[in-house]
Amino acid sequence: MKHLANMLVVADDHVLCQMLAERSGLAEEFRISFATCGSAALKLSKMQKFDIVLADETLPDMRGSDFYRRCRMRRMSMPILVLSTEESTWGGGACIGKENVVRKPVCCDELVTRIRRKMRVQHLANAAEQIIGSLRFDPGKQRLTAICGGQLQLTPKETGLLFYLHQARGRAVPRAILLREIWGKRSDITTHTVETHVYRLRQKLKAFGAEGILLSTVADGYCLEFKMRAAAA
Repeated sequence: MKHLANMLVVADDHVLCQMLAERSGLAEEFRISFATCGSAALKLSKMQKFDIVLADETLPDMRGSDFYRRCRMRRMSMPILVLSTEESTWGGGACIGKENVVRKPVCCDELVTRIRRKMRVQHLANAAEQIIGSLRFDPGKQRLTAICGGQLQLTPKETGLLFYLHQARGRAVPRAILLREIWGKRSDITTHTVETHVYRLRQKLKAFGAEGILLSTVADGYCLEFKMRAAAA
């Protein structure tokens, strides 16, 4: 049985709720709960763990941006997206950050992309430190650390590539899967984005002295391999 993440939708807009539940495709990936006001959503969040929250800016008892701040004051760390028609929030007003605001009217494809991006960032931030070859990999800090103490800072996309390829444990990961999991794009979109980022990551690893970590091209994807150094004569 497919695991469904838990989503909370906080809105008093019946049309919006129906769109999210029936026409967005989110029900295929999430178990969706609904709350019609901010106070009810705060109470529900205390009783149940949600992986992501969507909050309408216009709620009966508070603004969506106020709900966002109250969650953070209560040390609730789940990703929250505020859906807003108000220009004051589009640029990250109300101190919630523009990356946490989605403009209304909501485009389903854009919303699903933003939700998946939020989930990926949260997943990487919560991931435990891993050992890749002779290096320590910290996805949350987007960093590789060598035994000698040297550090290599990665970009978010490079971190995602290394994380998903390492999780595959030597198996090839199709380009379509990497596009979906890291960029949130459909597999039918023609792009050299993955190839470009893999190339840059290869160059970074080589310059860092991690020649033993190989990003190999396999069919229509990539796999992470390790090359043992030859013993000194």
